[in-house]
Amino acid sequence: MQRFLGWGDDRRRRNDRLASALSPRFAGRFDSTQIAEMTNPNSVDIAFITFNCAKEFVVPDTFGTHLSKTLAKTGSTDQLPELLVLSLQEISPLPHAFLGGSYLKLYFDKFATAVDIAASKFNSENRVFHKESYTLVKAANVGMTAVMLFAIDPLCVENLQVAETSFGTSDMGNKGSVGLRFLYATASEGGDDVSGLVAHRRETEMTFVAAHFAAMEWNLRVRNQNWRSVMSSLLFDNPESILPAQTGSSGTSGSVEAQPLLVGDNSHVNPAVERDEVESQLAALTPADQKRLHNSTIFKPSSHVFIAGDLNYRISEESPESGAKFPSLNPDSEHYHPQFFAKRDQLTNEMSRGRALHGMQEAPVSFPPTYKYTILPEGDQDASPECNTDADGNRDSREPDKVWWKFAEHRWPSWCDRVLFRDVSAAGQEQGMDSIRVSAYDAMPVVKTSDHRPVILRVTVPLIEPEKLAGSARVADPNAQPQPAPGTNVVDTRIKLPVAVARDAWERRRTARKKEVAVGSTTIGWYSREGPMVVAGTLALVAAAYYIGTYYFG
Repeated sequence: MQRFLGWGDDRRRRNDRLASALSPRFAGRFDSTQIAEMTNPNSVDIAFITFNCAKEFVVPDTFGTHLSKTLAKTGSTDQLPELLVLSLQEISPLPHAFLGGSYLKLYFDKFATAVDIAASKFNSENRVFHKESYTLVKAANVGMTAVMLFAIDPLCVENLQVAETSFGTSDMGNKGSVGLRFLYATASEGGDDVSGLVAHRRETEMTFVAAHFAAMEWNLRVRNQNWRSVMSSLLFDNPESILPAQTGSSGTSGSVEAQPLLVGDNSHVNPAVERDEVESQLAALTPADQKRLHNSTIFKPSSHVFIAGDLNYRISEESPESGAKFPSLNPDSEHYHPQFFAKRDQLTNEMSRGRALHGMQEAPVSFPPTYKYTILPEGDQDASPECNTDADGNRDSREPDKVWWKFAEHRWPSWCDRVLFRDVSAAGQEQGMDSIRVSAYDAMPVVKTSDHRPVILRVTVPLIEPEKLAGSARVADPNAQPQPAPGTNVVDTRIKLPVAVARDAWERRRTARKKEVAVGSTTIGWYSREGPMVVAGTLALVAAAYYIGTYYFG
């Protein structure tokens, strides 16, 4: 069964821990070189999945089956990834997400069960010698956006931190971002009577960010602003304890040069203003506080960084006209989907211009659009002729959980659901550090409960000590001006923050949380069987009282 750890429980420490490979089950199966590689791993296998749940319960058996097959397809068939991270958007109806607690736990439990099923199926279908299972280490949310961290060995996860920010209606969490940061440590010094080898502790720091940005084709600039909110306000340390009190809510002291805030079509933020805001903010801090401020953001130099979510970037700023030609999954079609992505993907374009996902990179996208799917009854004549093909356009055999679908006619099919990462710096790689290796970046099958497809990134992350990883970003000349990375106009985010930090970020989130509880409490009744009748009855009584009062006393 799934082993649950308390939602907020502190992680138990184990300072003297051996690698799992140092056990009798490996005796006689591997030679000393292979055992040495397993007992002193240089990397960790990670699967990071994003899925917009459309406010519905996930079907554990269906999702678990898809996940099991996807893990076997994207990596080794005899070993599960050590870490499995889920970025979930619209995980539940709004009031359940806003109230949290027991209202939301039911939705988390469905995914925990699905992961349990996936591990079990993976072990049995791939005839894994040593069967492994996942432990849920942490589940956290900001409104309707959630993140779940599963680990084969939960004791490898240390110093876990959570950060959150919201940027939906009135700053509430119908849209927002939640992050996890932790140290991943494989083993401490020790020995084993069977192998005679010593397992040395290896560790690295990781930051995982789940996000949900503004919807609709025409909201491109709002999506970019949502990303700026993540950069400035998703903080793992209270900025009020770092920044001086006179700093304004924008994070600056007000001494920015007089330059227009918006440039071009008067919709994009002027990068010169952003640079001046950062310089002005840092000028008021000591070097120690500058480092602490940088470390509080998602761009901490000593950490690997991943972001996944329904980022909602589309292929047009306008809705499709009637009869518009949509991307096709058929490789022989003149409208085969890769050409749509290459020419029209908003996120790729915004990143190249330095307006979105600063410092991040994405593996090549070869999967079809992940949104918007209309689910149809089985055998429906309106179903896309490609609904029985896999993510590569190949014909699939019929399965009980196969879904009949077509692309929604009022939305451009788009690659809304993405997973990105910050790789080891070029300087670090020149020093001999391994880069992040991508095993797979793919879409999972369509499911009946959502109009989005899940997307998975499978990577091998090098176990580089935090101080070493941070040191790789330092320039040789401390007085030299940082230069943009090759092919971009974005300075390495390990060296310089792209935007100023919002001093009031935590306070704004506390205020938004109060609003969420109020909204959740007043709307939860509609989601119970008796809720609408109770509300209707209450309104009827109020109306009757008003009528009687005005008739007799008015």
